[in-house]
Amino acid sequence: MSSLQSFLSALSASERRLLLGAALLEAALMFVWSVTGTIALRHGLLLLLISMLPFIRLDLPALRREFGHGAILLLGMLTLWIVLHNLFFAWDAGRAWYESVQWFKAMLCLLLGLALVCAPRSARPAARWRFWLLGVAAAWALHLILNVLLKDWSQPLVTVMQAATRVGSRDMVSYLGTGLLALLLADGVARFAGGVRLLPLATRWLWVSVLACIALTVATMTRNALPVMAVEVGLAIVALIGASATRRQRLRRGALATLVLALVAGAMAANLALDQRWTNFADSARIAWDTEHNTWWIDQVKNPRPVNAQGVPVDHSAYNRIAWIKGVCSMIAEYPLGTGYDRNAFRRALMKHYGADNTATGHAHAGLFDFTMATGIPGGVMFIGALLWLSLHGWRRWRATRDPAGLALAIFTLSYLLRAAVDGIVRDHMLEQAMFVIGLLCAASMADHQESKA
Repeated sequence: MSSLQSFLSALSASERRLLLGAALLEAALMFVWSVTGTIALRHGLLLLLISMLPFIRLDLPALRREFGHGAILLLGMLTLWIVLHNLFFAWDAGRAWYESVQWFKAMLCLLLGLALVCAPRSARPAARWRFWLLGVAAAWALHLILNVLLKDWSQPLVTVMQAATRVGSRDMVSYLGTGLLALLLADGVARFAGGVRLLPLATRWLWVSVLACIALTVATMTRNALPVMAVEVGLAIVALIGASATRRQRLRRGALATLVLALVAGAMAANLALDQRWTNFADSARIAWDTEHNTWWIDQVKNPRPVNAQGVPVDHSAYNRIAWIKGVCSMIAEYPLGTGYDRNAFRRALMKHYGADNTATGHAHAGLFDFTMATGIPGGVMFIGALLWLSLHGWRRWRATRDPAGLALAIFTLSYLLRAAVDGIVRDHMLEQAMFVIGLLCAASMADHQESKA
């Protein structure tokens, strides 16, 4: 906390007031971004925060350097591709322009994240980005806590854990939990490697927060969060052991890594035991993959629900997600230039290809595939390429300078990509949040790089 106090004390009274006001707006935006029924409030907070940029004294040379990053330029090229796609390739240009507003807003959020790290210009870059990251971590932690406190605990345990609350659905909360875990793990690994702190927490409370974040995210009973957390922990362990200077350090850190892996494995085992959907998962997956003979995934009004050899109906979630991913891949191969920017691009492709009167879904619940279905293979390649580039950039910054911002960028961006492969998060407020945080972390890693050169 002393670093935060020293950062604020070095500013003038007017600068402090403006920055604290902007920070409160940022934290409020990060919280309401995931709360259902708050679209107008989100937009209002976003506009207020953008309107404060001229008054918080941006470091404009630093901002111009951020715009020159290759991944940021690639996202700009993707934006231009979407404009051209709307003009020349979209099946319904009017709908594509209407829907692609969500992409343009996400790019605005990316630029906002880049810009905030440049304020105020009188402060050191390393102190600036840590200040703005506090609002992100605090808002996401509050979501995880409220998701437990606001539940109706008079019901059976599994029912309670799978229920939504007033702050959002369990899928949304688990998505925020994996995002917060990326920041916490990066901070913990950086401290072990002798780097600077990312969050103003004592080390023991940081590790308590890591354990609580894992537990509360697992408590959402969302299966797609489990592999994401496993990858995040695995990447953090590789970074931790790779930063060891001696064999003794490697052994000690390997023991710590084993303990954390055991915790994640225990959390997965608890999920397997509590979530009855796993009992029929293998049969559901096998039947789902046979999309040619089992067509419930196309039309669940006209077509019957498949059953396994014992006559048990397939698990709705497992069957649909697997069949939809295979189905959307075949639709992408059929229409490689896409259908036009639309969150329901998969539905439109199904109706055109199969002539279906009804479809089981609007999107494939797999964001990367949905985005590629909408914007074509060029759009999907540019999106995935930009995020992989950012993740690699963050990893290289970590290896070169032990920069926690670089490690956080690598873990967060890679976890977002993995989650987007199995969940529909490349749209709406989920995309906006991710781009904002990626903008913060990308600018932070570049700011620390420039400071170390100076």
